[in-house]
Amino acid sequence: MTITVKLKLINSITKYQRMKKLFLSMMLASSLASNATIRTVNNNPGGLAQYSDLQAAINASSNGDSIYVHGSVNSYGNSEVIDKKLTIIGPGMSPDKTTSLTAMVNFLGFYNLNSYNCNGSVVMGLHITSELRVSSTGSGNSG
Repeated sequence: MTITVKLKLINSITKYQRMKKLFLSMMLASSLASNATIRTVNNNPGGLAQYSDLQAAINASSNGDSIYVHGSVNSYGNSEVIDKKLTIIGPGMSPDKTTSLTAMVNFLGFYNLNSYNCNGSVVMGLHITSELRVSSTGSGNSG
């Protein structure tokens, strides 16, 4: 009788430890995922967004952040992402059927200068009018 009770107790402890590890792993994963920030950019006069300049939103962002760019009659100009993994989404991804505005960007560059943090970045729904560049060296087209 004593052997059976001890074995059941050991099995209960082992199961508890596995559940505890699973719970802690899930908590860690959710805390890492919840640190991503969503930023909005709109360069229309009076447009509602956190930023009116795409480069300013990129500069304020960290790895894993997303930037939503509103459609505009004005170009968002040139922008560079250096050592950051970002998701940049324009209105072309889910166009508003009531307006034909796009998010025009002349130049967008992704550069891995000190690390490979740009790897895995996503760009969708933008109208890039000149060049999309991905490089592990140098930058210099922002302006």
